[in-house]
Formats: sequence, structure tokens, C-alpha cells
Amino acid sequence: LKSFDTEPDFVVWDEITARVGTIRNAWIFEDQKTQDALRDFQRSLVAEKAHKIGWQFKDTDGHIEQQFKALLFGASAGTGDEKTKAAAFDMFEKFAAGDRNALHPNLRSSIYAVVLKFGGEKEYNVLVKEYETAKNADERNAALRSLGRAQQPELIQRTLAYSLSKHVKDQDVFLPLAGLRAHRPGMEAFWAWVKENWEVLVKKMPPSFTMLGSVVAMASSGFTKKAQLDDVKAFFDGKSTKGFERNLAQSYDAVQAKIGWLERDSKDVEQWLKENKYL
Repeated sequence: LKSFDTEPDFVVWDEITARVGTIRNAWIFEDQKTQDALRDFQRSLVAEKAHKIGWQFKDTDGHIEQQFKALLFGASAGTGDEKTKAAAFDMFEKFAAGDRNALHPNLRSSIYAVVLKFGGEKEYNVLVKEYETAKNADERNAALRSLGRAQQPELIQRTLAYSLSKHVKDQDVFLPLAGLRAHRPGMEAFWAWVKENWEVLVKKMPPSFTMLGSVVAMASSGFTKKAQLDDVKAFFDGKSTKGFERNLAQSYDAVQAKIGWLERDSKDVEQWLKENKYL
């Protein structure tokens, strides 16, 4: 992947960022130094390319060119690259001050994710307000979908509570929860919340609907450790899983695959990160 720095094609970069993302997700419960090293590796891949193609959109940009700029901007800012991160906060602050044109639709979701990851309550409140007051459904949903990206414990709890509040339609419960899968504290809190609120969730989303299965899969499929898998299995042991047994089986397979992958490759990855001075 390191040799792809002159690669001009969006499709290839889309694949590169997806593959590195898959590794980072599988390593999300490993020690912090290794996670930071993988993040730094991703930054070294995408940041320079993002700076080069930029994040200003011109009328002459084709659809692919627009996607390319959005992809690299989001991938780069998400790793904490200072230049793209600063640009994200700058655009968001103008937007929060009332300039609705400050956020290009192609960058909106990435900017929300970045300001919640590196910001705090101030940014979170802006996005709750945006969800509750925006006229357009796409804009509202983008704000709602981003809430789970906030990583502070109190904001994670707010997101979990908000998903069951009167502000969120029953069919949209999973939207604010989705972002919690992007980080370790979110995943852990999300699963604990599912266990604690199981009766409420079953009532709100009867198993005959597909929604409960989606929430169960979201809450459990991101795990990477045997103890976590055992915990999920123990929780559902003796409970009816009718209506979402397939989701559960897919979750178990996904976690088992990551356990196997880590057993096989974690030492190699660590070795490579050391040899290449990321660790």
C-alpha cells in the first residue's frame, strides 16, 4: 500500500481506505500504541494525497472527482491530520454561526464525524439542534447519524438515551447508535446499554420487524475478543432470538473471524509497524 502514493484512481483509493479501515476495526481492542500506530500509518497514506487534490469543489468536477475529494478529506481528517482537521473545524464553526453554505453536502458527514471525535459538548449540541430544526430530511439524518461519533462517556450516554427519546422516530432508533461502532468506548457502552434495556428494546422494536436484529448486530458484531463473544452468547442464552437469529449468527461469525485473524496476524502487524517506525 505504501507504494500507491502516485495512484490517480478513486476506485483504488476507495479500496485502500476500506481495507486499512477493516484492519483498524479488527485491532480496535488491541493496546493503544498499536492502534495509534495503525492510525499514523493510515495518515501517512492519505494525508498528502488529500492536501494535493484538495477539498474545494468546482462546477467542473465530475461525480468521481467529487467523491475522490470527499473520501480523502474524510480519511485524512479522521486520522487527526492537522491541515484537514483544522479545515473541518473551520467549516463547521462557520456553519454553527449560521452560514448553511459553509458545509459542502459531500463533506457534511465527514466534518460532523471529525468535530465530534476531536471536539466535545459544544459541537454535539450544535448537531442535536441541527437534527431537531433542519428542514431537509437528508440534513437531519446526517446530524442524527453522527451523534454516536462523540467519545466522551457523558456524550455516549446522551446518544444512547436520545435514541429512545421522543425526538427520534421508532424506525430511526438505529441512526444515532451507528456512530458508536466507530470507537471502543462507544462499542462497550452500546452493548452494556442493550443488555440493560433489553425489555424496552423488544417492546419498541418487536422481533417481527427487522430493526431489533439490526440493533443487535450493530451492538455485538464489532467485538474482537473471545471474552466479549462469550458475554454476548451468555446474554442470549435462554432468551428467544426468534426474528433475529440470523443477525446473531452473522455477528458471531464476524467476531470469530476477527479473533482468528488477530491470533494469526497480530504479531506480524506489530513487527511491521515497528520495522516501519510507526511503533
